[in-house]
Amino acid sequence: MIQPPSEAFRTVMSRFVTGVTVMTTLLDGEPHGMTASAVSSLSLEPLLVLACVECDTAMAELRPGEDVFALSILSAFQAGLSDRFADPYRPAGAAQFEGIVTGRAATGAPILPDVLGWVDCRVWASYDGGDHRII
Repeated sequence: MIQPPSEAFRTVMSRFVTGVTVMTTLLDGEPHGMTASAVSSLSLEPLLVLACVECDTAMAELRPGEDVFALSILSAFQAGLSDRFADPYRPAGAAQFEGIVTGRAATGAPILPDVLGWVDCRVWASYDGGDHRII
């Protein structure tokens, strides 16, 4: 791929319309969440999804075979949740979820309320992807 300036690349890719999810997990018993739009279904056999997360986030620490996460699929009316979990200045850990009554998936991963749908996941693999991890 030809290397355009990173800001130009970011601008062009931001025009690609995609669904928005909030990726949630428990690390050392504490909930964490982040907005994730680089998410895709990957396989039907076995059932697999992938999410791309920045290397400097708690989600990048998820370990294959050990950790779990959930993807809560947001509706167009849930921009507030998307903004909340995308805010780089949001509090860490459980404080991110203040005022939100979460459910729990079978794995224990937090599920946001009133979402279009959600997927409960165990980390299958984790790969380097430049300044991101592919989980």
